[in-house]
Amino acid sequence: QSGVADPTVSNPPESMVARVEEQPGVKEAAAISLVTDAIPSDPSAIVFGVEPDSFVARRLVVGEGRRPRAGEVMVGDGFAASEDVGPGDTVVLKGEPFRVSGVYHAGVGFEDAGVVSSIPFATRLAGERLGVTTIAVTLQPQASEDTVSAQLRRTFPGTMTIANPGQAARANPSFEII
Repeated sequence: QSGVADPTVSNPPESMVARVEEQPGVKEAAAISLVTDAIPSDPSAIVFGVEPDSFVARRLVVGEGRRPRAGEVMVGDGFAASEDVGPGDTVVLKGEPFRVSGVYHAGVGFEDAGVVSSIPFATRLAGERLGVTTIAVTLQPQASEDTVSAQLRRTFPGTMTIANPGQAARANPSFEII
């Protein structure tokens, strides 16, 4: 949402994901729920609630273990190293223990220092006060990031786009709408 300083308090309607995906130049769109206060031992760590079949989840490289099932989480390799946890171990989120199914690598520091779960799981951790906070977007191969970003802002007034400059050179750059 435009004017929201913290992406974790943005709250676009989940129905917006399908509408974003229909826009010219957009290849895929995926909902993300960001929870920032779930890990007392590491307040800067973020829980990323994602749909298991989304491009966001598919891009995570599982280095150890496997992708999470219901009631499980997967931890980033940075988080795994700092907290000394791996597959089969337990992490405590909001005072509740959860089994670690695997360790992933995303290649983005703050993502690798976090935890991945399902969106309903993240919503439950946030005390039901949270739904979708961000919509991640990947572009068609020939689409211009600037053009698609401007079109999305016009089509969805009150939103802003955040592009990761490191991804701009890739064939399928991604950015987020909050």
